[in-house]
Amino acid sequence: MWGPSTSTSLASNSTGMKIIMGFVLLSMVPLVLLTSMFPRLTVSDERNFRFDQQMVTMPEQRLVGDSDNTGKLMDATFKPETVVVSDKLLRDSDFNNGSDNEDMNASNPIPEALQPVTFKECCSPKFVGPDVPGKPCLGTCFSERACNDTNYPFASFEEKEFMKKREVTGVFRRELRNVCTSHTHPPPLEWCQKPRFNYSSTNAPTYLVNNIPPIGCSYTSHGAGSGAFQNVIIFPSAKLAFCGIPKVGITQWAQFGRYVAGAKDYLSLPHYKTDAGLFAFDRLNEETQRQIWESEEWTWAAFIRNPVERLLSGFLDKISPKANQNDNTTNCLRFWFDSFNITVENMTTALEEEFGTSLYKEKDLLTFAERKQLFEKFVDTLSKPSNRTTCKVDTNRESCMNGLGWCTDPHFRPQVYSCGMSERLDRFQFIGSIDSIAEQAKELLQHIGLWESYGKHFINEGTSPSNGNVCAIVPSNSSRHVGFQQPDQMKNLSAADTAYGHSKDASKKKDLYLTPEMTEKIQNELYAHDYKLWKLVSANEKLSTGKELAAQLSSQCSPSKSH
Repeated sequence: MWGPSTSTSLASNSTGMKIIMGFVLLSMVPLVLLTSMFPRLTVSDERNFRFDQQMVTMPEQRLVGDSDNTGKLMDATFKPETVVVSDKLLRDSDFNNGSDNEDMNASNPIPEALQPVTFKECCSPKFVGPDVPGKPCLGTCFSERACNDTNYPFASFEEKEFMKKREVTGVFRRELRNVCTSHTHPPPLEWCQKPRFNYSSTNAPTYLVNNIPPIGCSYTSHGAGSGAFQNVIIFPSAKLAFCGIPKVGITQWAQFGRYVAGAKDYLSLPHYKTDAGLFAFDRLNEETQRQIWESEEWTWAAFIRNPVERLLSGFLDKISPKANQNDNTTNCLRFWFDSFNITVENMTTALEEEFGTSLYKEKDLLTFAERKQLFEKFVDTLSKPSNRTTCKVDTNRESCMNGLGWCTDPHFRPQVYSCGMSERLDRFQFIGSIDSIAEQAKELLQHIGLWESYGKHFINEGTSPSNGNVCAIVPSNSSRHVGFQQPDQMKNLSAADTAYGHSKDASKKKDLYLTPEMTEKIQNELYAHDYKLWKLVSANEKLSTGKELAAQLSSQCSPSKSH
């Protein structure tokens, strides 16, 4: 029998057990909370939470080409540096660090480009050709798949086949050059031209749109005569054709394309990277180009900018006494600059000594007054009529910058000339304004299904493993998932502020450089069509559709007259 004393003892023991169990349960709470804080990483192989520092030595590398793909020689020699790539696993908690973005989990995995850096090589895509030793500006760095996967940068063999480049013979290239450089005058600006389906043979240049240069002109030039489709970036998984326009945030979109493809060095300067070039619409095979242009399954989109700000930004960024002498257009810029008599003591000697680093590197060889005078001269030059019959720079060098047309450098060419917008604006499902880039870029990526999977996880800030080498940059461990084109509220930075000095703050400098008369000339004479389109687009909080805009620009594009 159980006596009273036994009952008391059991009660006491029972109470003790409850207390012990309570402590056990309480001790498990931090473990549960810790587990919820660090969801399972969806990575291709098992890795420890910490790994030894990866020491990478970058060979000396000289950049050829400038940041906007004009072919201008950047005066930047990168010397060997020993660098720390990372000293810890890049966890979601490291990235967020107080941001209000939702945590990533197994159903919404970390994009490949943000997974831990455990690989130090730089490789060009395997199917393109052998790697060029010591050329990180060409290869994809820190991404093992780039070195071992024969499909990289594409997601599958089928995607790689779809995105095949066009085979270009020497004969075809010469014919293309003649055709592309002979288009000198502005397009007719019909806005809603009847679709063209009567294409030429595969052995001749292909016209997707009437009365503008054919596709493929960038095979022969990155400047004058480069055509309308030079900067179209293809996102095959989302069926997006993004019309990049120089001086309208094109670098960020090129970075985003490499990020989606899985490049861990996506924050590097993208314009030299071999993998980025594989997504260029202008270089694709003709069948794929037609499908992307004609099929309603494909989305065409673009962002435009106030032409006054864009012109000033291009001037501050590109007008320099140095240019790549192998490029016709940048030679034209150099000839134009040299023809302007700058009255500064010893200026000629100073320019020779600092050739290529003066204006481009923002060194004060020119006073503000002289720079402003130079800008006024530049605007006057663009206003003069052009009598050019070819985009090739000829003996008439001083007048090679006269007028605006297909021979104009892409950084100053009217935005509506881009991607067929001047004749087929109605083909574009979405047109946005760079003034609303944060909201409208997110809206666009939501439409095409890239925001949740990629856009919202994008990290804007990176670290250079080579002490300033813009060709090998990885996301910073201390950065947050700010989101693509989203401002970093904690650091008060926009996406443009992190793009290698591309941001020239032109919107803040307009009043310093422009008189009311100059502004009027730019808006209503030089870039009248850009200004009209930008005014319509910027009036909308949401993205505009090309059909709606075309109808507002021309009565011939009204729904009742649509083809």
